[in-house]
Amino acid sequence: LRILLPFAALQPHSDTVIADLAPGDTSLRRGQELTIAVTLSGARPDQAWVVWERPGAPAEKLALQPGEEDGRFSARTQPLYETGRYRIAAGDARSEWFTARVTNPPGLVRWEAAVAPPAYTGKPTFRLRPDTENPEILCGSAIALAGLATTPLAAAEIRQGEQTVAAAAISGQRQFTVTGDIGTAGPLRLHLRTPDGLTADHPPPFALLPDKPPVIALVDTPTSMTVAAGQAFPIAFRAKDDFGVARVGLERLADSGPDEPVTDASPEQPRMRSFPGRFLVESSTFKTRPGSVLRFRLWAEDHGANASRRRGLSPVIQVTFPEQDALRKDQDNAVRQAEENLA
Repeated sequence: LRILLPFAALQPHSDTVIADLAPGDTSLRRGQELTIAVTLSGARPDQAWVVWERPGAPAEKLALQPGEEDGRFSARTQPLYETGRYRIAAGDARSEWFTARVTNPPGLVRWEAAVAPPAYTGKPTFRLRPDTENPEILCGSAIALAGLATTPLAAAEIRQGEQTVAAAAISGQRQFTVTGDIGTAGPLRLHLRTPDGLTADHPPPFALLPDKPPVIALVDTPTSMTVAAGQAFPIAFRAKDDFGVARVGLERLADSGPDEPVTDASPEQPRMRSFPGRFLVESSTFKTRPGSVLRFRLWAEDHGANASRRRGLSPVIQVTFPEQDALRKDQDNAVRQAEENLA
């Protein structure tokens, strides 16, 4: 075959056959160890070697250790700090040379970010740089992060927890720009990947601020009241939010099954941070009878994402509709107390 194909990349005949070798040509981080695995067949020698060469240094030999599977050998180098090449020597067989290129993971030379807060906040777009004091970003903001890496890249991503919130494919350039929306899954990190598959994470110094849920409080409204059947009763409130209240509602809490919406209201002006109001509840709209007890609760929403899951809630208001005799007795006691006060 050599005579027929004199320039073919054929290994000379040997009694020992290197059937498989991994990883072949490879790239490693600086300081990373290299594991080499070999499968031999044919005449298997008692010992096989990894021959390692580095520029300007004598060749070194690393013994391959037999594995649990027959004919399987492996070896692990010391941490590597410079590029070298290696081959396998086993019996009368010699593999071709393979390159183990040692590189530094992609570093970050400089970066700059443009941040657009959610529209409902009314805040303008602003820029962040490494020297920015208090680099705070509200969750839900859009971000465009541009930077320069120390080495050509294949991809750049912004990751948050287990999620990728922004990604950009890069064709061997050091410059990159990634854009996306920031969620609430945790701190951000900039993930860079080279064409060789080397990666590095660079956490930017951002302080992520969650959009706080609104707060709603009762105003001059007790949490327990007694009301005659069919009588209307007021529930007054004040709702507050850091970027504006969107809606306030009242619901009746059910003993079983879903709660029942009663009414809701929205501020007349957008981005009102404080929204006072009052609902007049007609008890005749509920199927009540003397001795019934109903429970109500106020809720408040802002303009942020997932507003219905981030509602602010008031204390529960318990409304009792007493028996007629008990109501008459309470009224008589109230009249008697008023007469005593006048006397």
